[in-house]
Amino acid sequence: MANTPYMDLLLPTPGVTPGPTWADSVIGLNFILTKIDSHNHTLSQGNPLPISALIPSNFDFTGFTIHNLFATSYKTSLVDPSYSNSIYSKLGELFFRDGAGNFVQITSGGAVISGTPGSITIDGSVISVPEFYYTDNGFPDDPVDYGSLQLWENHGTLVHAQLESADVIIYEQLLGIDKGVGLSSPSGVATTYFLTLPTIPLTPSLLTIDAIGVISPTRDLVLDTFIMNTSPTDKYVMMSNSTGTGTWQQIVAASIATDAVETLKIKNANVTAVKLATDAVETLKIKDANVTKAKLAALGQQLSASSGSYYKNYGVFTNVTNLTITITTTGRPIFLALQSDSSGNPLTIGVYQTSTPHNTYVRLLRTLGGVDTEVARFTMAAGYTGTYVFNQSFFHIDAPSANTYTYRVQAYSDAQSYNVSYAKLIAYEL
Repeated sequence: MANTPYMDLLLPTPGVTPGPTWADSVIGLNFILTKIDSHNHTLSQGNPLPISALIPSNFDFTGFTIHNLFATSYKTSLVDPSYSNSIYSKLGELFFRDGAGNFVQITSGGAVISGTPGSITIDGSVISVPEFYYTDNGFPDDPVDYGSLQLWENHGTLVHAQLESADVIIYEQLLGIDKGVGLSSPSGVATTYFLTLPTIPLTPSLLTIDAIGVISPTRDLVLDTFIMNTSPTDKYVMMSNSTGTGTWQQIVAASIATDAVETLKIKNANVTAVKLATDAVETLKIKDANVTKAKLAALGQQLSASSGSYYKNYGVFTNVTNLTITITTTGRPIFLALQSDSSGNPLTIGVYQTSTPHNTYVRLLRTLGGVDTEVARFTMAAGYTGTYVFNQSFFHIDAPSANTYTYRVQAYSDAQSYNVSYAKLIAYEL
């Protein structure tokens, strides 16, 4: 005969084992049925059942103790259990939830944490240790409830921890997003500093950062302007309205307040035509007494050589020696005059009268493109025989358009002789 593997029942061998005594034999039917009725799946009491078949859901031991275990194995999770007094694994570390609902981390990085919740003890000193906490509540304004992973100094007291890391990439909180915005530290910083974000301003505002990293809204757009260069010649300004929004407008005369531009605010010799829109600066926009010579481009100015001792007999108009100049103008009026050559000799324009009255004529010619234009004429008359009439100088203001001109002095007399001596011709823009 043979024994069954799980309940140790004797099996008769057909044709060999004699028939049993049914009531009391160890192979009798009564014995077999009794053993089957009392089996409990322990050793020799039936086939052991798999745990998955016994515990399809939470298993309540009704206060009894599990003992003589070889080991327990836990499935790690991202969430904490809802049961108090629970041992569990989260993110690969061992945790315990106590009767007060505190989540106590037991291990960290292959070592056992000792001390109070949220801390460890090293050489007798209690040091705070941050803990990760996952919540499926997400952020208050999440479009989709993805949950959030939070870092706590001590989750039991709801104090968040400081986080240190290298570069951080922030992604939009949507499915399938694989491109984000990175935050990185500048290289070579001398000391660690924090950027402190501002509170939300009531209206769109400018942001500034101070020497310790505090970012603040400083001035409202309603009160401020911005300058934008769209090209080396075009300047635009942001004009704001009462709602804090604005549009870009080119800087023209109407954009500048009366008396807004002062001499001190303009760098010397930097006001040139390319810096301003056509007809942008009007007289009304310039503060009185604030346009000085230092703020103006250099004016055209020319001075001829000396005429020396120039004598001539009567005849036709003749160029006076050396009294010729060429000047490039900007369109401003031109002052022209004869002045002393500073040689120590007197400037003289004279005519000698003989037997009858005679005259000497002096004129200014302006030449452009080979065409002469007389711009001024002066006359000196002598009415007595044997006398000189002297005229020390003359001046004239000419007002041609911007160009390059040549001016020269001519003279003639109907007397025996005249002179234009020790003179220079000067011309400059006003």
